[in-house]
Amino acid sequence: MIIRRANEYEINHLFQWSLSLTEELSAGYMESNLHMAHDMVSKVLSHGGYYLIAQHGWEVMGWILLGFDQNFYKNNPVGFLYELYVFPPYRKNGVGKILMKEAMDQLKQAGMKSVQLNVFAGNSAKNMYKKLGFKEVTMLMEKEL
Repeated sequence: MIIRRANEYEINHLFQWSLSLTEELSAGYMESNLHMAHDMVSKVLSHGGYYLIAQHGWEVMGWILLGFDQNFYKNNPVGFLYELYVFPPYRKNGVGKILMKEAMDQLKQAGMKSVQLNVFAGNSAKNMYKKLGFKEVTMLMEKEL
């Protein structure tokens, strides 16, 4: 397996995959929304963010979208992991963990002192994030009216 930056051609594919996987990535919270997804990815990529791909042979096993943001509460720069996805046949084999560690290493090399991510309550990757040292900072709560 190799981990590398996605090229322009792959970025378009990753965006399409992400769009079709929106419901899964959000643990059922969101429906696919082309405009919103395009805006988010474009903003991340235009501010120095990029995709890393886990690849075995010609097969893409998964990806992570990393970038840079501002910690709203502490008002300092922070690395941010916007999206992690591993295709089902490659899950439970450490691919997500390897992508996470590589992304965090690259953010550290870029001078970031901390890294954040947002995870939906029902997302099973939450356990992996905790094992990698992430801790809960805030909890968004919602009630339908």
